[in-house]
Formats: sequence, C-alpha cells, structure tokens
Amino acid sequence: MKFLRDVKGGIAEHTAIIVMVLTIAVGALLYLGPKIKTVFEAIGGAL
Repeated sequence: MKFLRDVKGGIAEHTAIIVMVLTIAVGALLYLGPKIKTVFEAIGGAL
C-alpha cells in the first residue's frame, strides 16, 4: 500500500506544479497578448 500512497503524493505534487505553470502561462499570455498582437500587426503591415 506504500506504493499507492507515494503515487498519490506524487500526483498531488504534479498537480500543484501543473497549476502553477498554467497560472504563470495564463498570466504571461494576458500580459504579452496585446504586445504580441501589435508585433503581428506590424509584421502584417510590413508584408
């Protein structure tokens, strides 16, 4: 049964890490989104 407990602990840790990464990714997208859009519009205008 020790194995199951280890797996559960591992899943909890992974979930926390995934949530953290997703939060950072979403924050970065919200922050960089407008800037990326402007860059693409500038590139589109240049083409």
